[in-house]
Amino acid sequence: MKVSKRLLIFLLSLTLVFSVVAVYPSVAFYHYGIENGLPESRIVAISQDSTGFIWLAGENSVFRFDGNRFITYQNTYSDDSSAAFVRINALFTDSRGTLWVGTNNGLFQFDIGKNQFVKAAGSLGESRILDFSEDKGGNLWIASDEGLVKFSPAIKKTVWFTDAESSINAAFKKLPTDYIRQVTCQPDGKIWLFTFPFGLYLFDPATNQVDDFSKTDGFDFSQTNISELHFSSGFLYVGTLSKGFFRMDATKRKVYDEPVNQSVRAIHHFQQMNDSVFWLATNNGLFRYNVLSENVTRYTNVPNNPLSLNRTTINFVYVDKNENLWLSLGIRGIDFGLMNVPFSHLLVSGDEAYELAQKEVTSIYFEHEGNMWLGYESGLIEKHSYAPKGKEKFRLPQKKAGVTPGSVMAIFEDSEKRTWAGGWMSGLNVLMPRANAFLPAKIKPDSVSRLVETADVRGIAEDAEGNIWVSFHGIGLGKYHPTTQSLKIYKHDEERPFSSLSNNYTYNFCFDIEGNLWIASAHGVSKFNPETEEFSCFFNDVNNQETLNSNTVKTVFCDSAGVVWAGTDKGLNAYSPAKNSFIPVFTDHDFSFLSISSIQSVNPGELWLSTNSGIFRVEYAWNEDETAMTIETKYFSRSDGLLSSNYFARAAATSGDGIVFFAGNEGIDYFDPWKTYSYKKPAAQVFISEILADGTPVFPQGVSEIGDGEKLVLKYGHKTLFIRFSGLDLSNPGTKNFRYKLEGLNDDWVYLQNEQMVSFTHLLPGTYFFTLEIQQNDKQWDGPNGVLQIVIKRPFWLSWLFYVPLLLIVAGVFLAVLKIRSRVLIARQRELERIIDERTKELTVKNNQLEIANQTKSKLLSIISHDLRSPFSGLLGILDLLTDPDSGIPCEKHTELLVAAKASANDTFELLENLLLWARSQMKEMKCRIEKQDLSKVLQKNVNLKKQIAAHKNITLSGHFPDALEASFDREMVNTVIRNILSNALKFTPSGGEVNLLAKTEGSTVIVSVADTGIGIKEENMEQIFSLGKSNGKGTLGEIGTGLGLVICKEFVERNGGKIWAEPNSPAGTVFHFSLPVNKESDR
Repeated sequence: MKVSKRLLIFLLSLTLVFSVVAVYPSVAFYHYGIENGLPESRIVAISQDSTGFIWLAGENSVFRFDGNRFITYQNTYSDDSSAAFVRINALFTDSRGTLWVGTNNGLFQFDIGKNQFVKAAGSLGESRILDFSEDKGGNLWIASDEGLVKFSPAIKKTVWFTDAESSINAAFKKLPTDYIRQVTCQPDGKIWLFTFPFGLYLFDPATNQVDDFSKTDGFDFSQTNISELHFSSGFLYVGTLSKGFFRMDATKRKVYDEPVNQSVRAIHHFQQMNDSVFWLATNNGLFRYNVLSENVTRYTNVPNNPLSLNRTTINFVYVDKNENLWLSLGIRGIDFGLMNVPFSHLLVSGDEAYELAQKEVTSIYFEHEGNMWLGYESGLIEKHSYAPKGKEKFRLPQKKAGVTPGSVMAIFEDSEKRTWAGGWMSGLNVLMPRANAFLPAKIKPDSVSRLVETADVRGIAEDAEGNIWVSFHGIGLGKYHPTTQSLKIYKHDEERPFSSLSNNYTYNFCFDIEGNLWIASAHGVSKFNPETEEFSCFFNDVNNQETLNSNTVKTVFCDSAGVVWAGTDKGLNAYSPAKNSFIPVFTDHDFSFLSISSIQSVNPGELWLSTNSGIFRVEYAWNEDETAMTIETKYFSRSDGLLSSNYFARAAATSGDGIVFFAGNEGIDYFDPWKTYSYKKPAAQVFISEILADGTPVFPQGVSEIGDGEKLVLKYGHKTLFIRFSGLDLSNPGTKNFRYKLEGLNDDWVYLQNEQMVSFTHLLPGTYFFTLEIQQNDKQWDGPNGVLQIVIKRPFWLSWLFYVPLLLIVAGVFLAVLKIRSRVLIARQRELERIIDERTKELTVKNNQLEIANQTKSKLLSIISHDLRSPFSGLLGILDLLTDPDSGIPCEKHTELLVAAKASANDTFELLENLLLWARSQMKEMKCRIEKQDLSKVLQKNVNLKKQIAAHKNITLSGHFPDALEASFDREMVNTVIRNILSNALKFTPSGGEVNLLAKTEGSTVIVSVADTGIGIKEENMEQIFSLGKSNGKGTLGEIGTGLGLVICKEFVERNGGKIWAEPNSPAGTVFHFSLPVNKESDR
């Protein structure tokens, strides 16, 4: 297929033009300084809490930011609970959501309940805290000027690691110096340290070994100041203040000088965003660096671009949960960087191609070669061309003395490649190639030429016949034939208002798929059939909602799907062929003060609207008969990365490759519609921060969302109820709008004006439902998932029990007395019946308790009478044989009988011991004293005690547990549990079998297991073995069990805060498990 040279140039221009225009990457920066409410301009650190609030550390104060206002937290020396901050150095949020502040006078943490910072528990004292890192166990590793600190927040334990000269800790003097500047943790528990004097070290707390990396692979870290350390994916990343950004493989002792160092060397701070992307805060801007692709993107301050960095020097960078950026600009406050915005901009930044000469662009047009034409409010016209790259400037000709053409509102290229232009008091003009200038179009007859010579031109288009249609604002619609130079004017006819042009003050127009011309005007829309030259008009009818929502029609647009749209000063309308009428689809009822400036469309079923307050994406669908339309809208504003907040009417165009351009008050915003679908912003959230009844807190303090089923019960009599709340919307800076309603008092929404508190006075008894919502960026209202239910209890004197006697008294004293006496007698009778019922219930409960006690006693007596008498009977029989001189028993039989007697005595002793323990526990005489101790010692002791019994039965008994296994338990009780379970296991395991004692830690619990290869327990008996009297039968050598041991085991384990259970062992036997907590101290 043969492709023309001109087409190739066109395609090339479409491919390359926007790579040149898109100078600035997709991050929009918004500034906060003293002038925006930031209390302190110098920010030293930034973090984000678990709720989502941004915390900023000044030199002596901490500020919480919700996207609207800054709340200052400054401790003072007069506080009872804490001391004042003395110069803040670091801010850190740990994995549990706790916020920590490192200062020159120690470590502070944020107490949510008290809503203030308090001095952290532990032996940190007044040390200068410089940096934080957290290991996998949740421990904080803290860099200070007195050494390295391991702080365990859960148990408030502090361990110091210092050098040999330190007087703080004698046990861990392993470090080369006390002064630790930076710290970061490896997943394996090793700690990287940067010290002063300068040095880079890897410290292993497990072995107390320190490895010196100060001079590695030819690089001397002792000669540079390290600003940040971070370990990720097997590499240590190092930022320095003079040498740049480095990556180190510690195992190979290899240092990589990253390519970003070709652009910058002074790294003030950095943060990793994902597996490959790092953000670097430098003295030469903000850098986005991909360590895998080695891609480098620089962000800096750009003059005349309000969405660029406010300052080139960046001191600190923080990536929040939504991967947006927070930057400290030193003494210039902070910048918020909104990531992945889909919008780019053309700015007033120079005199090169695709740089604006002025902000006020009033018309945009793309001609056949892809060159962009711009018309300015000043009358200037620019042609931005790509091949060759350049910019040409033109002016519309002055046709009368003292009449200078103004705003250029229409530029158009016809099928003959002629360029036409018009504007305020300019008439119709055409570009003459030889003169390379716009000259007045020749128009006949002269009378018409004089009429439109300085006319206000608002729109130009071409029909299929090659006629040029011109909107002469104030004159009407013009049809111009370039060949004959004839111009015909169509005007509004007062005698035919519905069959002539709707109004002479026309704006733009468009051709639909049937060739009809649709014209927007200051009063209604006209449809013109060029073949029949017939007009149809469409107006607003206040009595008919299925008409234009306003007669002020600012623009019309015909999309590729054949839908005709009309944008008015009150919203968007679509033409319904079935109804032969425009129907409102998106109006100022849906979005306040909605006025449509321009309409563009790239994809079927989708529109783009520029308005007086931002840009909208509209997705639409007709019903089957095209009489109604459903739409979904998405609103974009300056908080989404738009340059402008208000857009010029009809100053819009779409390039050949589907890029949409809108001109506004700050320049031109342009974008690829497809990219807007992947752009997501988190929704604004609203939180209850405090509820006060007469000044007293009655709701849990600290910021919290209203949960489903949340309930607040108050006594009657409170004079005032205050509800304080806050909104969180970091990506939409500015004042937040709230609304609320208290159902039960007023079911209508109450809209607040900048307040973040509501109050109610003298609420009557009843149930109320408080709903709070915040306005989202798209102007939709949204709130928490739940509704706060407020219950005001009804006092007695407002109940019917008070009013009935009162009315009876008023009705008659005598009748009242009789009725009161009757009520008293009935009440007394009911009270007696109630007392009898209660006593009956108490007797029933007592009888049940006695019956259970009798059953227990019977079971105990059965055990004593049967299980205790049987071994004694056997023992006595053996002793009778041994003491009978005439028994004639040989010596070797004597030994066998003595062994049997000893075994019987041991069984009897074990039974007695269990009986005594059980009896003591039933009488509540055993105190459960739980303390944290080494469980492995108790386990090993019981293994050693049972070794002889196991050897006697030829059973292999072994223990598998760590040497040091900490748990919280009562030693005597747990010793009894282990002894009973091991005894049972040995009892029911045959010769040659195995019994294994195992223990391990799972989270906050220690699990102890005894596994045997014995005769096992039937599955249906598993649930009953811990009940009194449920014996497991006889052992492999005839040992008799009572089942009492397992009952004691269950009670003792549960009193220690654990659980006990059994399960079959594979292939044979049983496994008994019981659990103990790791941390639990109490007396039971």
